[in-house]
Amino acid sequence: MSITAKLIQGITTMSEMKIRYKDGKEIKSYTIEPHLLGKFKSTGNIVLSAHDVTDRVNASWKSFIVQNILSADATCKCFDNPAPNYNPQDKRMETIIASITTEIEE
Repeated sequence: MSITAKLIQGITTMSEMKIRYKDGKEIKSYTIEPHLLGKFKSTGNIVLSAHDVTDRVNASWKSFIVQNILSADATCKCFDNPAPNYNPQDKRMETIIASITTEIEE
């Protein structure tokens, strides 16, 4: 399965994921909650918008260029709700490929 397919699956199932990411010359590991995958207007890059929960106390939003993601694997954890300040209509995106829904099912 391609990295993009894994990210889409992580978004649709709201699964926490571990990724390895090439940041310049460094390779970093992150634990993320993937929320949205889209094409950035400004660069044309396919970008993942995710809540970085590597350090759960200081969790924050990050954008990852998909072509720099070396590996992506789901953990055994899922998240029930979008992270604070999640925007499913991110205006930085030209096209949204996949996003979690903000509707709460009853």
